Amino acid sequence: MLKKIIFLKDEEHIKYVRSIRQSELGFGTRYHGDYSSVENYVTNILNGMESGRLLNDHDFHAPVRLRGETGINKLTKDGINHIELRMLDLDPWSKDGIGPDAINIIRLMAAYFVMYEEDTFDLNYYNQLNEEVSLSAPLDKLHISKIWNFIYLLQDFVHKMKVGQIYDDVLNRFRSQLKDGQKTVSARLMNEIKNNSLSNFALEIAKDNLNFTKDIETIKTIKNIFETSDSNISSGYLIKHLFNV
Repeated sequence: MLKKIIFLKDEEHIKYVRSIRQSELGFGTRYHGDYSSVENYVTNILNGMESGRLLNDHDFHAPVRLRGETGINKLTKDGINHIELRMLDLDPWSKDGIGPDAINIIRLMAAYFVMYEEDTFDLNYYNQLNEEVSLSAPLDKLHISKIWNFIYLLQDFVHKMKVGQIYDDVLNRFRSQLKDGQKTVSARLMNEIKNNSLSNFALEIAKDNLNFTKDIETIKTIKNIFETSDSNISSGYLIKHLFNV
């Protein structure tokens, strides 16, 4: 989510960035993980806890975390249950906090990495890249060649695997955001700031979500009425059960 900060005490202006949470200025601890194996991942976190750099395994705030049914100590024995992708900020325009385009990008990337074995992975480089993107201004264009090259690889993968037009469209929209910062979530959110506050915008979103929830409950109620009653339902019967009158 977009936030505002003053980076240096002697700065007079407020600088808006894409994601404070994902930068070094976000969480209190920035402890880099070891993903070379599950064993090394666990050992690295346990070493961080023993040295005092981490309070516990939940204090490990990397963009990606491995998770199991039990705690970190049993991860190597019981296996990984799921992977947490923590580099995604909440999308306020989505009822679920994440839009379909973001989900489809993740699905596409997962399929790509299953099909193709990457070269040697430089974690330090990508941590620096994450920092650069996080602290860039929302309206900045992302000229980072590594990002653009990967988008082209995904586009080629979509065409070769014939996974469907929906993924081609998602990549086109993603490319458009890279070219025009105005289309990104952070830039759109910045436009909603009034008097240095997002309070009015947040209330509008909350009201929309509340109305959406009420509509869903109404649909469920109508469905339940038809499933539990005979086919001869009068308008009065519906009004009584929907509005308690």
